[in-house]
Amino acid sequence: MSIENHIADIQENLKNSKYPNEQSISQGIVLRLLSALGWPVYDTQIVIPEYSIQGRRVDFALCNHKNKPVIFIEVKQPGNMLGADKQLFEYAFHAGVPLAIVTDGKEWHFYLPAEVGSYDDRRVYKLDLIERDVQESAYRLERYIGYKNVVDGKALENAREDYKNVKKTREAKANIPIAWDKLLDDKDDILVDVISEKVESLCGFKPTQNQVLEYLSSLQQEITTIPIYQGPQVTDPKLQVCLPGTGKRKPKSSVREKIKVIFPDGTVIYRSKVADTMVEVIQRIGIENVRRLNIQMSGFPIISNQKHKQETYNWSEVKPGWYLCTHTSTNKKLSQLHEINDTLCLGLKIQKV
Repeated sequence: MSIENHIADIQENLKNSKYPNEQSISQGIVLRLLSALGWPVYDTQIVIPEYSIQGRRVDFALCNHKNKPVIFIEVKQPGNMLGADKQLFEYAFHAGVPLAIVTDGKEWHFYLPAEVGSYDDRRVYKLDLIERDVQESAYRLERYIGYKNVVDGKALENAREDYKNVKKTREAKANIPIAWDKLLDDKDDILVDVISEKVESLCGFKPTQNQVLEYLSSLQQEITTIPIYQGPQVTDPKLQVCLPGTGKRKPKSSVREKIKVIFPDGTVIYRSKVADTMVEVIQRIGIENVRRLNIQMSGFPIISNQKHKQETYNWSEVKPGWYLCTHTSTNKKLSQLHEINDTLCLGLKIQKV
């Protein structure tokens, strides 16, 4: 039975929810695929289950020589992978294991723990066995964890090569808006000339340099502000004041400041409420990553599994049973986001608008 046939069968089983827990995923998916990829799954010195490291256990350690792990695989409950990368990175760091995998059976996340940046930055590839076609899934699994490739050292070379490409793509994408701003700030002659010549070819008249730059500046502003959905706007009667001598009310003219956060992959988080922006950013970064920074307010962590004695404070749930204290000013939230970004080296672009 080919690896493609195994994957196709597993796809159907996943769609029918036939792997309800970690044990069924380990037995029915992980070991099955490892066997199809050439691993001697019955040799517990090569495929080590429940590998012990510093009093903890990794679900599977794959070895290219007996008892010499080169890959760790951590199996999680379906849809419950939050924070698993941090735990696995710690294991891999202490054991000197260069490739780490987190899976819930459906999703497979391949990491190079020794690289730099956030956990997401160190991910080589995310494979979804349902979303990807069978051939792509087979190719990726063989490329990163095929037994022969691992023994020959090619699997790690493949992962590092793909990581470099992912990193280059991510950096290039993140620098597109920066390059655009620089072109406008520098009044780039080539850009202006290209547009001017195109206008002239269309209507027979060449625009002035200022006309072109004014248009580009306005276009830049539209790109920055229009596409981001901020949810429905609600009129609050409390934000109105009376017109003198009339008893009628008019809206306050003050505009609340907001925070926009742009991730290196181009994802933009920008909500009408700053608290909502902060919650979404922390959810994307990973609550465990932020918690370990131990950022505090009034002597208490800003993320806690209980709402502290300041009952009047505002708390937002970022994960079932975990809360973020949002009872702070916009400037304070901005400062906290900058602290998180700088400490974790996330490469976020954080703006107050």
